[in-house]
Amino acid sequence: MGRDFLPRPDNEFRDWSANFIVHLLTGGEALGISLAQCERYEELHDSFVAAYLQSFNVSTRTRPVVEAKNSARKVLEREARMLARIIRANPNVTSPQRAGLRLSIDKPGKSARIGPPAVTPSIVLNATSGRYVAGTIKEHLSVLSRRPRGVAATMLFAFFGDVAPAWPTGWQMLAQVTRSKFTIPLGAEIEPKTRVWVCACYVNGKGETGPVSAKVCIVMADGVSLGLLAA
Repeated sequence: MGRDFLPRPDNEFRDWSANFIVHLLTGGEALGISLAQCERYEELHDSFVAAYLQSFNVSTRTRPVVEAKNSARKVLEREARMLARIIRANPNVTSPQRAGLRLSIDKPGKSARIGPPAVTPSIVLNATSGRYVAGTIKEHLSVLSRRPRGVAATMLFAFFGDVAPAWPTGWQMLAQVTRSKFTIPLGAEIEPKTRVWVCACYVNGKGETGPVSAKVCIVMADGVSLGLLAA
């Protein structure tokens, strides 16, 4: 198993996160990260640092304080891993950029045992009731719905609007799923008759992604989602 890109000691993780924030705030859009996602991560980082400093101080270090610090770190770690998956899925992010973010990359001259997925997923959206997206993921041009060899999960991305832009500008991560069938709730802010575009890519166990699928969409109606295929 490869080395985790997140440091284990709290002080090293704090420094890693601070560097991550700098790169997000200065180049988040180019990395595929929205301003709202950058601001949320910064808030979670500040909460962890405050809890860490309180737990580090001998005069304020108690069991509840340490537990609060550990809880804040888990939340921040979860957000960091989610953003890292988005960045790794962005084909326009270079190896030097990933290195600046301190995300693990393969060493020159050393090939991975399992390379990035070479196949493309295909998405079929179902007509559903309620405010959620439901569908099935298959390998492109295949009748089988099982995951291809070397694929650990499927990353789903969404864009909300009438005309979907070229990948990856404007797209945001919707979910990461391990099963062929998925049902993902949408937020209450998605208004009726909004077009919800979805695309996907396979990801291996190292977080390396394959090619992105064709875009499909649904139109949110009053209480009903109508599935529509789109080129």
